[in-house]
Amino acid sequence: WIRTEGVTSGLGANLTIEIPGMGWEHTSGQWRTTDWTFVTVGIIAGPATSFEVQARLGHYSAISAGHAWFDDLRLEAVP
Repeated sequence: WIRTEGVTSGLGANLTIEIPGMGWEHTSGQWRTTDWTFVTVGIIAGPATSFEVQARLGHYSAISAGHAWFDDLRLEAVP
């Protein structure tokens, strides 16, 4: 779940899953002021044994302004 206040520019507030050397996926960005919004993202892990999960405002070199809150982050394996 993501809630935002006054988010401008960059890629907004989002969740990202990255498997080093294999790629990454992210949710669509949440912009402006929003109530709690459910988001989901998935990635095929293959033989990977580690990954990185990021809850963030902005994306690498993209600069964002505003506030973002994240709640109830869960990781689930899907066979």
